Amino acid sequence: MSKTVELEKELAELHSRYKQAEEEKDGAKVLKKQRASIERLRRDNDQLRKDLDLDKGMRSSQVRSKSALDHHASMSSQLNKLQDQAESYTKRIETEKKRIEELDSSIKDLNEKVLEQRKKVGGANAVRENNLKSQKHIQLLENRLDKSLLKFNEALANNKQLRVSHVVRLQVLN
Repeated sequence: MSKTVELEKELAELHSRYKQAEEEKDGAKVLKKQRASIERLRRDNDQLRKDLDLDKGMRSSQVRSKSALDHHASMSSQLNKLQDQAESYTKRIETEKKRIEELDSSIKDLNEKVLEQRKKVGGANAVRENNLKSQKHIQLLENRLDKSLLKFNEALANNKQLRVSHVVRLQVLN
């Protein structure tokens, strides 16, 4: 019975871990949105590069303003940061997916063990039912014993009467 309790506790712990893993899946949704933002920023960056190349062709290198270069540099650095963030989230998601798979496997194994243990025991009420059956069987055997003792005592009494009557006959004949 203690194994069943331990298995149920372990199952409850695995369920709570599984719920945590599900909550971490929400992080995957955030990551997906961030990836979309990164992709959008990449497209914007490509567009800005194209615009910058057009500006290069139209303007000479002397006419370029310093603020446009600073803006481009800040956009590039921001893009790099977002790409790094996306990579780190991707790695975290992969490790969490593996962990979730392991937890799912553990939960499945433990559920099978719990079911197997219940089958061995005979169900949730098996112990109580076995006790009731044993008590009924004991009562039945006690009743049989009582009846046998009554018959035995009757036979003893009958034998005693027969001996007494036999002794009396022998005395009468003598």
